[in-house]
Amino acid sequence: MRIGISTFIGLLVAGLFLVGGASPAAAADECGTGYHKQEDGRIKGAKSGSQNGRALTAKVAGDVRWCTRDRRAARDQFFQRVKVGVPSAIKWRAEFSGRRTKICLTSSFTARIANGSSAGISIATNGVGATITSSGQSSKTATLTRQCRTGSAAQSTTAFQQAAQNFSVTVPSCGLFTVGTPRVDSITFSTVAYVQYRVGSEVRDYSLRASNTDRPNDVPFVSC
Repeated sequence: MRIGISTFIGLLVAGLFLVGGASPAAAADECGTGYHKQEDGRIKGAKSGSQNGRALTAKVAGDVRWCTRDRRAARDQFFQRVKVGVPSAIKWRAEFSGRRTKICLTSSFTARIANGSSAGISIATNGVGATITSSGQSSKTATLTRQCRTGSAAQSTTAFQQAAQNFSVTVPSCGLFTVGTPRVDSITFSTVAYVQYRVGSEVRDYSLRASNTDRPNDVPFVSC
């Protein structure tokens, strides 16, 4: 079939409009330049307990977005980025009751890489203070600045909460000697609630942890 010059130009222009029209949608999914949304995951974990009349509750809840890296010259590389707190923020929360002299909230998340090492995991916390550490050969942990109160402030505070929105976990693209495509294998969120109190002259403490893990639903095999 032959295509006239006017028809060819019309198809070319239409193609340009299609390419141009894809950019706002790609930007809207918040995965970042060179990535697109693959799927969303939901985080929800809670734990409650008590000791000597002191009650604690630890909670974590929110959303994560799994993103795929676009590659023009080869197949896309799945799940190479996770957006933490997209579309809704991750919230770590600790609740307290009973007589107490100190309370704390520790908020963290751990990303695990498949087909790579922890050194390749990059975590960006969107300006929020956090300590990033390698927590294993294939995992890296971000721990937000610990929140504590003591004395009368501890007694008058019934809950602590921290939030994360638009954080990023990114793993590398294929390397020259990569066996299998690097991807984020899982991401685990943890809340630790802590209380210190006195029984007579004795100082005691009590803590509990709530956690929840999300993994991508479908991981197709893609060779580098």
